Amino acid sequence: MWIMLEKTHIRLMKEADEKSSAKMINLENEREKMKSDLEKLNFKNNQNLKDLKNLQSSYDELNLKHTLISEILSSKLENSGIRKFDEILNNDYRDFAKKEDTLASEAEQLIILQSIKDELIMIASCKELFDKTLLPVGGGFSAGKSEFINSFMSGGVKLARSIEPTTAIPMYIIDGKSGILGYNKTGGVTNFEKSINLKNSQGKIENFIAKLTHDFISKLGFNLKQILPFMVLTTAMKYKNICFVDTPGYNPAKVGAQSDDKQSAKEFLAQSNKFIWLVSAESGTITNDDLNFLNELNLDNKELYIVVNKSDLKSDSDIQNIIEKISGILDDNMIDFVGISAYSSLNKITGYYEKKSLDEFLGECDKKSNKLNEIVDKIYGVYKEYRCAMETSLDNKKEILDELKSIGLDFIEQSGDFDNKATKNLQEFSKWDYFKSELEKQNLKNLEKVINGFIEAIGEVFGEKIIVNFDERYKNDNVKTPKKKKSVKKAVSDKKEVETNEVGKGLNGVVSLLLGSAFLGMGR
Repeated sequence: MWIMLEKTHIRLMKEADEKSSAKMINLENEREKMKSDLEKLNFKNNQNLKDLKNLQSSYDELNLKHTLISEILSSKLENSGIRKFDEILNNDYRDFAKKEDTLASEAEQLIILQSIKDELIMIASCKELFDKTLLPVGGGFSAGKSEFINSFMSGGVKLARSIEPTTAIPMYIIDGKSGILGYNKTGGVTNFEKSINLKNSQGKIENFIAKLTHDFISKLGFNLKQILPFMVLTTAMKYKNICFVDTPGYNPAKVGAQSDDKQSAKEFLAQSNKFIWLVSAESGTITNDDLNFLNELNLDNKELYIVVNKSDLKSDSDIQNIIEKISGILDDNMIDFVGISAYSSLNKITGYYEKKSLDEFLGECDKKSNKLNEIVDKIYGVYKEYRCAMETSLDNKKEILDELKSIGLDFIEQSGDFDNKATKNLQEFSKWDYFKSELEKQNLKNLEKVINGFIEAIGEVFGEKIIVNFDERYKNDNVKTPKKKKSVKKAVSDKKEVETNEVGKGLNGVVSLLLGSAFLGMGR
């Protein structure tokens, strides 16, 4: 009996173990299946979260683009002076420029007038800029312009910096409470802190600035600079009276950036009579591209200061050699500069310099300016260039006619015949449309009208009646520096001069025909 019970117990235990093992196996299988399902769900969930983040990022970027564009386009500046200046620039001035063809540097004058308009827009909508000294910072891609300006900031928002071209929109930087303003073509102002909800975090403002790269602009499908030509960044600055201008690199087309950066750089560098040009110490010298660009600028009456940036990457002896080399190259290319200095934007340390130290130059710039007088002087500069070109054209035509009259008298004296063919042809040549002066005289009157219109518009922006006498100022300038008259005989004899000068070309044709007629006349 006991044995049977023992056997039954063993059998039952065995069956229980088998059932338990089977159940454990089933439970393990279920656990593994659940684990696998959970991993799949986690993977899918992670993928969904990743997709959600991407969608959120795409939405945020799309929302930023929409808000950015709508805010820029909807902002308006109700300023009659700006509106009048813009109308004269796009209508009266353009009509005048189409008829006037004596000035070779007309494109430069248009750039100056466009830069004046930008200045007026800022002055009308950002009073803090009224008495600041504009100091544009130029240079090629990777010269470190943004980092250079950042080195003078004592806190708050800073400009974006990257190994890729970042400065797509020119930026004015002044001392003040952290903020960022955008300006459209009509002078309307957008406060990006308020409109794009950036006011809670300075970091977000920096991220917003960093977003406005060439890559961001290219994804818009159009050039943002067409509606947002420039921005103003206010932040804590070391120099309280300097308005730095961070310009796009003039040569970033090589790395896929916007092709109009060069023109934009020219326009903003033209806004001031002082500017800084950065050269990277890594390059070891100033490049030919830099030299070509500087030669394209109108450097008359401008103070150019050269900074060899990233000096911490070179030894002191190397830096001295680089500066001496650049100084010699600038002299060889007849590019005047007021000083050249080594500088480390990373360490905020100046180094070896020639002529004038960087600290001295910036100290001279850190003074309140008279923006009204500066702008009026620029308008006078445009007036002077046009008037000089037209009066020179008139003088040259008169000189040619006087020379032809003298040649005609020589023919008469030699032939004794007042009615010879050469003399008759000479009289016909003198009646050519080329020698008529009515167009220049009318253009001089139109110039006065356009310039007076600009002056009135500027006065409205500043809220002042501007009284100037450019005619008297021009005459006084000519007494000090009389115009150089070109010798007509030299223009005829010098083949190169004849080929490159319109007056010379006309005279060459006149003389050729005249001499042909003279021989025929003398032969009779």
